[in-house]
Amino acid sequence: MRHTLLLAVAVTISGIASAQTPIGPFAGTESDGFETQQSGSFDPCIVGRVFNNNGDLCTPGSSGAHITGGWGFMCTIQEHGGARFTGSAGGAYEYTFDTPVSRFGGYFGTNAGPPGGGTANFYDAANNFLGSAVITAPADCTWTWNGWQDDSGAGFSRIEVPSNVFGGAFLMMDDMEADFGGGGGFGTELCFGDGSGTNCPCTNPSANGGCANSTGDGCTLHAQPAAGGTLDAGNAIPGQPGLFFQGDNTIGGGSGVVFGDGLRCCGQSVVRLGVVLPDGNGDASLSGIQALGGANVGDTKCYQYWYRNPNGSPCLAGFNLSNAVEITW
Repeated sequence: MRHTLLLAVAVTISGIASAQTPIGPFAGTESDGFETQQSGSFDPCIVGRVFNNNGDLCTPGSSGAHITGGWGFMCTIQEHGGARFTGSAGGAYEYTFDTPVSRFGGYFGTNAGPPGGGTANFYDAANNFLGSAVITAPADCTWTWNGWQDDSGAGFSRIEVPSNVFGGAFLMMDDMEADFGGGGGFGTELCFGDGSGTNCPCTNPSANGGCANSTGDGCTLHAQPAAGGTLDAGNAIPGQPGLFFQGDNTIGGGSGVVFGDGLRCCGQSVVRLGVVLPDGNGDASLSGIQALGGANVGDTKCYQYWYRNPNGSPCLAGFNLSNAVEITW
């Protein structure tokens, strides 16, 4: 019985440890280089909030939150980009987000000497511990990228980033990135209607998801590994049907081609996964997509959400599409 219990605990710990995956540099839905907030003071939290007013960065129990343009201690660290960066002068830094983030990362450094580095601790919206990861920040006042993608399906709602010295202080950050919304990251999101690739068909770009629909914004698509693979579409048109579909590859090098009011990003051997009517908020989800699409382990597939927009359609086509997500199973 005792061995069975220990095995169960080991499996649980293993699951927690895999709740986040290290990822390379990316451009998030929100960025923060700490160029616009109040600087020069020492506060409990960064004054002006962070990530375009979508989160807070605080030193709980201390007034150590500090923004500066250069900081000397055991060595002198300068900004990674822009004119300023942030670091804690007392206590460990902690991010809290208004909505979960599926990816988080940025450049970390320290001026506090050996051993350098720290730990990232991840929590969901219910404050459940999702896992931890090592923060690489050599003790030489240089900057190193550290980034993670959520694999739990819950998303990161709180992230602690204590250093390895001085009670968690003196860990610096700059040029941070985060993907907000969707509650959990999985796969690679691409083919946005933000002008970064193929232009939207009738001057209807969007800051989020695909090209803008009659709401003035685009439909977002996120994926999570839970329940055999789940697709979550947001900001579609309430009460108007939409189709989740799968393709074997991306179109236009991942930038898509004009189709209706938006961009078609996935093609070849298209599989219709399911028609889902969005709720009153324009949200629609479909689970079990790996089985529905017949995807085998090792296969790479492209996913998208096509939806009707009969009233107020920006380009008068009457339909639109989300951004795409490419998943390797």
